[in-house]
Amino acid sequence: MTAAHDGLVRRTRTYTGNVDITTAMNLLLAGPNDEEKKLGLTTELPATSSKAVPVLDVIVMPEDVAPPTSKWAIFQVHCTAMASRAKVAGVAPVADEYCP
Repeated sequence: MTAAHDGLVRRTRTYTGNVDITTAMNLLLAGPNDEEKKLGLTTELPATSSKAVPVLDVIVMPEDVAPPTSKWAIFQVHCTAMASRAKVAGVAPVADEYCP
């Protein structure tokens, strides 16, 4: 999310290994990395070391992560999932116009 909290920013991170929706969601849950923090990017999702897991074509968030309630947190989860055409349990779809 932008430093002004007024929009999302698409970020690409270097990652070694296979990247799938579960990996992408877990990177999102880990919070901004050092470079992203220097750019002033933030998240409204709580950082956690717990991992999301795939169950068929649905991503199940860790038990210690409450479902997102703010508009931007929902958009972050939805847009990350949409990038891989997955669904996230407990997160309603939003219009794609919000995804960068």
